[in-house]
Amino acid sequence: AQTSALSFGVSGEVDSVDVEIGEEVTTGDLLARLDGSDAERQLETARVQLEIARLRLDELLESPAGSEIAASERALATAYAQFVNATLELEQIDDPPEASAIDAAEQALANARNQLSTAEQALADLTDAVDPAQLARAQQDVANTASQLSTAQELLDDLTEEPSSTEIASADQAIANAAIQLSNARESLDLLTSEPTAADRASAEQAVASAASQLASAQQALERLTEESSVAEIENARAAAIQARNPVSAAEQAVEQAEEALELAHERFCDDIVVLPEICDAEPPLPQSEIELLETKTENSGATLERRSRSLIDAQRTWEQSVNTYDAAVSSLAAAEARLDDLAGDPDTEELEQATEAVAAAEAAQEATQARLDDLLTPATDEDIFQAEQAVVAATAGLIAAESRRQELFEEADPDDVYQAQQAVAAAEAGLRAAQSSLSELLGGVDPSDLFQAEQAVAAALANRDAAASRLTELLEPPTEDDILEAELALASAESSLQEAQARHDELLAGANANTIAQQEQNVRLAEITLEQAMAAMDDLAITAPFDGVIEEVNVEPGDRIGSGAAAFVLSTRDQIVVELTVTEAEIFDLDELQVGVASFDAIDGVQYPVRITSISRVPDIEQGVVTYSVEAAVLSPLAIQAVRDELQALGVTVPEPQAAGEQRRSGGGGVDPQQAARFRAWLESLELPEGVTVIQVVTAIANDEPLPGGVELPEDFEITDEQRAQLRALIARFSGGGGGAAGGPAAVDDDRQLPVHGMSATVVILTAVRDEAVLVSTSAVRQIDGAYYVAVPTEDGGWERLAVQIGETDGTNVEILSGLLDGATVLVGADSEGIAYSATQLPGGGATGGAGPGGGPPGGGGQR
Repeated sequence: AQTSALSFGVSGEVDSVDVEIGEEVTTGDLLARLDGSDAERQLETARVQLEIARLRLDELLESPAGSEIAASERALATAYAQFVNATLELEQIDDPPEASAIDAAEQALANARNQLSTAEQALADLTDAVDPAQLARAQQDVANTASQLSTAQELLDDLTEEPSSTEIASADQAIANAAIQLSNARESLDLLTSEPTAADRASAEQAVASAASQLASAQQALERLTEESSVAEIENARAAAIQARNPVSAAEQAVEQAEEALELAHERFCDDIVVLPEICDAEPPLPQSEIELLETKTENSGATLERRSRSLIDAQRTWEQSVNTYDAAVSSLAAAEARLDDLAGDPDTEELEQATEAVAAAEAAQEATQARLDDLLTPATDEDIFQAEQAVVAATAGLIAAESRRQELFEEADPDDVYQAQQAVAAAEAGLRAAQSSLSELLGGVDPSDLFQAEQAVAAALANRDAAASRLTELLEPPTEDDILEAELALASAESSLQEAQARHDELLAGANANTIAQQEQNVRLAEITLEQAMAAMDDLAITAPFDGVIEEVNVEPGDRIGSGAAAFVLSTRDQIVVELTVTEAEIFDLDELQVGVASFDAIDGVQYPVRITSISRVPDIEQGVVTYSVEAAVLSPLAIQAVRDELQALGVTVPEPQAAGEQRRSGGGGVDPQQAARFRAWLESLELPEGVTVIQVVTAIANDEPLPGGVELPEDFEITDEQRAQLRALIARFSGGGGGAAGGPAAVDDDRQLPVHGMSATVVILTAVRDEAVLVSTSAVRQIDGAYYVAVPTEDGGWERLAVQIGETDGTNVEILSGLLDGATVLVGADSEGIAYSATQLPGGGATGGAGPGGGPPGGGGQR
C-alpha cells in the first residue's frame, strides 16, 4: 500500500485538526492547519510593498501630470524668493540703520514702558492693603487645592467612565505588538531547536543569490556613473543616435502613408454601402470593436461588400503595424540619445547619491541574507537556545500583561474604590473652597478674577517692554560675527534649497532615466519574490491529502507546538497494495514487467493474492558481496484478475467466473440471512481459538458437517440447516476463489476480500513460462551419471531399469522431460542404500512449468520471490 508520513512545511502552533484516525480522505482534503496570524500579516505587508513598488515604477514610466508640474513650479518659486531674501539680508547686514527705524524703535520702547507702568499701578491699587507674602501664600494654596481636585476628579472619572476609543485602540495595539514579539521569539526559538529543511536552505540560498545579483547590478550602475567614458564610446553612441533617427523618419512617413490608405479604404467601403452605418459613422482608425463587428457581419456576404471589408480591415492592420514600428523606432532613438547623454554628460549628483545608497542597501541586504544562511547551517549553542527561551518567556509575560490591561478597561470598578474616590473629590472641593475663601478675605472686596487679569496684564507689559528694548539694541549695535555667520548660513541653505527645487523640476520635466527605472524594476521584482515567499509560507501552514486514502495516525492536537518536518499524520491506501521483492542476479533475467503471479502473506493463513510485476530495477544492491535486485509487484484488482484467468490457472489457481448482481441470492447460492449472519459473526468474534487453529478451519468444518478442531465447541443453542451449510460453502468458495491449486491456498478475488496491510511479509510465485504438453517428474526421480540424466522405470519381472532422458526447465520441485519418456509412464522415485528404487508414481499428462527461482516452487508454478 502507498503510505506517506505528512508534515508541515514550517514550525508553529496547530490551529485546527480536521480528520480522525480511520477517516477516509480524497486528494486535496484539508487535514490540519497552523495558526496563520503572523503569516497573514507578512502576506499583507508583502502585497502592500509590491503595490507601492509598482506604483513607484508607474510614476517613473508615466509623464508628469499638470498638477505635479504646477506644484513643482510653485516650490521652485518659493525657493527662489527665499534665496533673494537671504541675499538681501546678508548684503544689508553691514548697512547703518535708518533714522526713521531708530525713532520708531525708541517710540515703541517708550510706549511699552508706559503700558508697564499703567499695569503695575492697576495691580498696586488692587493689592495696596494686602501683605505681598500673605497674598503669594494664599494664591499658592488656591493653586495647590485646584491641582488636588483635578487629580481626584481624574481618578474618579477613570473608575466610573467607559474606556474611550483611543484607550481601547491603544490597548489593542499593545496586544498586537506583544503578540508579534511573542511570535518572533517563538520563531527564533524554533529556528534554533529544529533542523532546517531543504526548503529553508534552498530559500536562504536563493535569497543570498538574489542579494548578490542585486549588489552586482547596483555596483555596475555606480561604476557607469563614476567611470569616465572613452572617446570611442562617446563616438559610437553618437553614431548610434544618428543612425536611430533614420528609422524614425521612415516610420513616420510610413504612418502617414498608412493613414492616407486607411482613409481611402474607409471612403471606398462607405461608397454606396447602406449596411453597417456604424462603420461609416466612425472616423478612421476604427476601434477594435468596430473591426470585430466588420469581420462578423461580412462573413458569407456579397462579393463587393466582402472585398471592401477585407480592404478596410487590411488597411487598418497596416496602419496599426506602421504605428507599432514608429513607436519602436522612437523608443530606440530615445534609448540611444539617453545612452549618449549618459556617456557625454557629467553624472547627476542626485543619481550618484541614489546609486551609492543602492550599493549600501544591497551590501546590507547581502550581509543579512548571508547571516540568515549561516544561522541555518550553524548549529545553535546552549546559550543561544537559553536566551531564545528567555525571550519567549518574557514575550509571553508581556502579552499576558497587555491582555490584562485591556481587560481592566472593561471591568467594573470596585464600589469601595468609587466611594473613596468620591470622598477624595469632595475633600478636594472643600479644600479649594476654603483656599478661595481665605484669598477673598485677604483681598477684602477685590474679585480674584480681577486680580488674575491685572497680574496677566503686568506680565504682558513686561514682555513687550523687553522686546522693544532688544529691537532698539539691535538697531544701535553693529552686527557681530555670529550675526554675519548666521546670515551666510541662511543664504547657503536657501541656495541649496533652490538648487534642489530646480533639479526636481528638471527631473520631473525630463522623466526618469534608464538607471532609475532599472533599479525600480529590480525593486518590483524583489517585492514579487517576497510576496511569492509569503504565499508559499501560507501554503506551508496547511497539510492536505496528497492522494486518496485512510488516516492511519494523528499525532497532533489543536494548541500543540510542532516543528517543520515532524510527522503529523500517516496516510495510506488500503486498496493499492505493492509487494516489494528481492531477487538474485541469476533470477533477474527470467523476470519481465507485466508477468503474473500469486502472493501469500505470513499473517493471512491459506489465502493468496494474484499480482503482476510493475517495475524491475536494474540497479544492484550489494551487501556482503551478495548482489540482489529490487522488483515491485502490485496486487491485482478483481476486474484485473478476471483478465489474467489463463495465467493464474497455469499456476493452478482457480478463478471463479464473475457473477452478476443478485446471482448468489438464489437458493443454494452464497446469500446469508442478515440476522443469522450477525449472530454467527458475533459467535466467531467471541471464540478463543487454540494455538494453530484458524477461523477458516472452524467455518469449513461447520459447512461440511465435519468434527470441529480440538478445543472448539459450538454453543448449546447453535442450529444450522443443510441449506445454510450450502450457503456457508458458497461463501467459502467465494472468498477462496475456488480452492487453490498448485500455487497453494485459495485466491482472494472479490471486492470485499481482506487486504494485507503495510509491513507484512510475503512469498510470491511468478509465472515465467508456460509449456504446452509438457512432461513433469519430481526432481528426486532424476539421476545424473557421467553427465547424462536417467530415470528408473519398473520392468515386467518386478525389477527396474534406467532410461536416458533429456531434461528442460525446473522449478526446484519438478523437472521438465523433453525426450526419452512417454506421457503416462510410471517412474520410480527415491532409492534405498543400495541404490534400488522403492516407490513409484505415475506421471500426469501435460502441464505448465515455471521459471527457475530461489527456494523452488510448486508443481506447475513459477519460481518463488
